Amino acid sequence: MDGFPVVHVPFELTEYRNLTSAAKGEYWLEIILEAINYVGRLWNWDLKLFQEIGEQLREKNFRDIWRYKKLVKSPTGRRSAGILVEQDVEVAKIYLQVLKGREEEKRILLKETASSAWVYSQWLGKIAWVDDESLEVSCAARKEKIISRIGK
Repeated sequence: MDGFPVVHVPFELTEYRNLTSAAKGEYWLEIILEAINYVGRLWNWDLKLFQEIGEQLREKNFRDIWRYKKLVKSPTGRRSAGILVEQDVEVAKIYLQVLKGREEEKRILLKETASSAWVYSQWLGKIAWVDDESLEVSCAARKEKIISRIGK
């Protein structure tokens, strides 16, 4: 079968606004799964994978934690730093995370914003070590650089 199926999604804004964050996650997951099931039946997809993904999202309570780009090693290699994003249906928190070996040494909240890539992506920045004890983060949304001392 070729083409693009049309899937109508009913949306009640007033009802949606009154839902908890977890209930909003369930709301969107059900809409997405219904659309996938509809299209999947038309095109004979194996829907088991989508059901498993839905269960994993529920188990994590619609919360995701992921790293933006690779870790950046300090000049001596004793530490590494990265941008960590923690998001749920409504909020994305962007952190500067410093690791000593594999253990987290410091986590600094850079920005808390809406959980939409269009909004939070401008806060995902580039890390540069100044020396083994301090680093700077620059991003599109902020002209000045964030400089942080790690401390001993």
